Amino acid sequence: MDNEDGTFLVDAYCIEALSNNPKIPLTASHLLLWAMLHGGDYNLGGLLGCGSQVSQALLAGNLGDSLMQVMTSAMPAQLPGMLRTWHDCLCTVLVDGTLGRKYPALAVSIPGDFPSVDIMCLYLSPVTTWSDGTSSSSLPQFGPTQPDLMYLAAFCKACLS
Repeated sequence: MDNEDGTFLVDAYCIEALSNNPKIPLTASHLLLWAMLHGGDYNLGGLLGCGSQVSQALLAGNLGDSLMQVMTSAMPAQLPGMLRTWHDCLCTVLVDGTLGRKYPALAVSIPGDFPSVDIMCLYLSPVTTWSDGTSSSSLPQFGPTQPDLMYLAAFCKACLS
């Protein structure tokens, strides 16, 4: 927000503060589950019918941790079966009342291929991040360069007068 004094205020959140929240800790596994349920950059709609209230209630359990465990430890051949088991656990939690309310209509509406492995892989290994220090050979590598001041001046003169 632009303040009256011309400065901008920004709320910055660090993972340590979020993961130590006593109410609901937001770890990487919670954020993955939230993105799959509620939606995010790679999963715009999220799970149809699963609003923020249900998504937040599901974060309180261990579904996020178990989903992350499946995605980070399962061999490719094991992944479909393990995700099917996780999917069944999600449906059980939605209908057994542990969330303080039952959501049977949501449970039966969840597609059999939820959650999408491809979308979760995009969240867990985004193209813009190479945490192991390597780079993707499929993307061009750009090094730091000095700006082309002549081109920049010509552009500013032409476009900004």
